[in-house]
Amino acid sequence: MGNSESKKTVVAIEIGNVNSGYAYGIGNYKDCHIYTATHGYGLPKDRVPTALLLKNNAFDAFGYCAQDKFMSLTLQGDNLEYKYFNNLNIIERNGEYYICDIQGTEMLADDIYAIIIKYLYDSCMEQVANNRHNNTTTILILCVSNESETIRDIIQSALEKIETKDNKRIKDNTRIVLDTDAAAAYCRYQALLMKRPTFILVNLGGYTSKFCCQKVLSKGRYKELKDASALPHGGETVTDAFLHELGKQISNLDWNEFKNTNYYDYMYTRQSFDENKHKFSDHTESMIIDLPLSVVKLFETSKMASSSDGLAFTKDSKMIITQEKMASLFSESLKEIVCKIETYEDVNEQNDVLVFLAGGYSESSYVRDFIKKAVEPKRALLVPDPSLAVMKGAVRMGFEPTMKSVFTYGFIRPDNPDDSPNFTLITRKGKSVFFQKIISRRQILVNDTPFLTDLHIQDDERHCSIILYKTRKDGSEHKDSDFIQVEEISPPENGWNEIETVEVKVTQIIIHVSL
Repeated sequence: MGNSESKKTVVAIEIGNVNSGYAYGIGNYKDCHIYTATHGYGLPKDRVPTALLLKNNAFDAFGYCAQDKFMSLTLQGDNLEYKYFNNLNIIERNGEYYICDIQGTEMLADDIYAIIIKYLYDSCMEQVANNRHNNTTTILILCVSNESETIRDIIQSALEKIETKDNKRIKDNTRIVLDTDAAAAYCRYQALLMKRPTFILVNLGGYTSKFCCQKVLSKGRYKELKDASALPHGGETVTDAFLHELGKQISNLDWNEFKNTNYYDYMYTRQSFDENKHKFSDHTESMIIDLPLSVVKLFETSKMASSSDGLAFTKDSKMIITQEKMASLFSESLKEIVCKIETYEDVNEQNDVLVFLAGGYSESSYVRDFIKKAVEPKRALLVPDPSLAVMKGAVRMGFEPTMKSVFTYGFIRPDNPDDSPNFTLITRKGKSVFFQKIISRRQILVNDTPFLTDLHIQDDERHCSIILYKTRKDGSEHKDSDFIQVEEISPPENGWNEIETVEVKVTQIIIHVSL
C-alpha cells in the first residue's frame, strides 16, 4: 500500500469541452473526504461553463461570470477591449497551437490553458487552506477529455508558465489523466460499496460519450476487461440538433449572420433550450421554450408560418415543441450510445455486470429511461452526483495505490540477446537498435512496486551511463524525438558488470531508477 495511510491533499481540476471545475480531498486511500467548489463558495456551482473572458489579454472572468459579463458588454457595444473564449478547440499552424475567441482572434493555446488552470487552482487552494490539517503532500490531478500528444504537450507547456499565489510551481506534482479514467475510479468506489465488482462505465458528457469495462480487485487494484472507447455524442449535440432545426427553416446565411450580429439573443435561445431539455421525459406532451423577440421576427420573415415540423410559435415569443419532435432530437445520440453499450456486453460474468451512468447528459430522465429499456433495468444505475463523477473520481485516483502509466518506459540496447518479446527493433540516429520495454503505456501499476530487469552490458558500454527513456509511441515506428530521457545513472569507477540488474520504481508522480 506504500504511503496510502499517510494524510495528503489531492486537488482535481477538470477542464471539459463544455464545463470545468475543481474538487479536492484530504485524507488517505481508506479515509478521505471530498469537497467541491460550492463547499467553500469558490464557484457559483460545482461545475461552470468553460468560458474565459480576457481584458487586454489578462484574466477578467471565468464561467458564468464570463458569460454574463460578455453578453452584457455585447448588448452595450463595449466589448472591443475583450476576448471571449467559449470553447477550447485547438488549431495548428507552423508547429504552434492556437485557440480562437468568438471573433476569430487567436491566442497561444498554452497561454489559455495556463490562465484557466491558474484560476481554478488558486480558487481551490483558498478553500484547501481553510480545511487543511497536517498533510504532507499536495498532488494536482488535471483531467482532460482528450489524451492526445498535442493536448499533453500544451498542458505541460502551460504548467511551466504558472506561478501560484504562494509562489510555488505546480508542474512537478501534477498528473494529467483522461476523464474516462477518472470517472472509472469513481465507479470503482461505487462498485465496492455495492459489492458487485464488474461494471461498464457509460460517461455521458457534453459533446462526447465514453465507455469502459473494469473489474475491481482487492487492495485498490483493478483490471480492464475491455478497452475504453468514445462517441461524438452528448448533451450538447441535442442542443445543436435543435438549433440546426431552427436554421433549416431559413437560409443558413441568414441564421449564421444572426448568430454573429445578435450574439446575446442567440445564446439566450441556446440556454433556454438547454434548461428545458433536462426536464423532458416520456410523459412530456410538449416543451415550451422562451425565445427573444428578435428570433421570432427572424422566423416571421422566413417561409416558416405559425408551425412547422413539430415546432410552433405562440404570440408571446414562445415556441412549443411537440413530444415527437423532442424525442427525435435525442434519437441519434441515444441509438449510438445503446449500440456502443451492447459491444461491451460480451464480457465474462455478464449476468452480474452493472451499467453505471455518469456525466451531465445522464441526468436527463429521458436519457436514463431510453438506456434502461435497452439493458436490463436493474443493471443500469445512475451514480450519485453524476455530473461530478470525473472530478470526484480524479480525487480518488490521487489516493489509490494504483495508477495507469502514461508512457512506455525502457532502455535502448544494441541487441536482443535472448530474443525476448519485450525488445522492439527500432531505428535511432540512423542505426538499427532495440528498445527494451520495462513498462507499457496504459499499464496499471501499483505504487512503489519495483520492476526488475537485466541489462546485458557490452564491452564498449562498461563506462557509459545507463539511461531510462520514455515514449508515448507503441510499435516500431519511432522518431529520435519520440524518446524522452527520464533518468541517467553514471557508471561506477570500475565500470558495469557484464549483467546488471536494474530496478524501476513508480510512485504517484515520479519514476526512479536504481541498481
